[in-house]
Amino acid sequence: MGYLSSNCYEKIKNIEGKKIRKVVYYQWKNLASDDDFKSLDWLEINLQDETKIVFHYGVDDDGIELVDFDFEVELNKIETQFKGQVTLIRENATLDTHWFPILDTEIRNIEFSQIKGNNSNNQIILEFTDDHQIEISTKEEGMGVEFYEK
Repeated sequence: MGYLSSNCYEKIKNIEGKKIRKVVYYQWKNLASDDDFKSLDWLEINLQDETKIVFHYGVDDDGIELVDFDFEVELNKIETQFKGQVTLIRENATLDTHWFPILDTEIRNIEFSQIKGNNSNNQIILEFTDDHQIEISTKEEGMGVEFYEK
């Protein structure tokens, strides 16, 4: 894991005070296996002011980063690279039982894990005005999204 760049930190902090309009998961799926393995590699959050941020689990386990993302380009790249054995799945998670309750709630605060006093890129916590929290973190395979209520 590493540290968030100052540019990435600023972009994430800029969503404070805003409300989420839509959430999309982009999952990497191995079609060559019967185990139904999926990995959350991109998390797109669309805000009510029409801005969008996309979190990505970096290559070679280098943590979470913000990226410009084009689903069709990434899908084509992955399917070509893995000769059709791997694909991307797009899932609208907006109406998920965890995301739906916070759609009309402002993001009150954003916290980052710390390493030696610097913002780490392995955990980001979104705190909402209704006391919900969402933790976006690195896992062994991809990103994890956990939901908490205070």
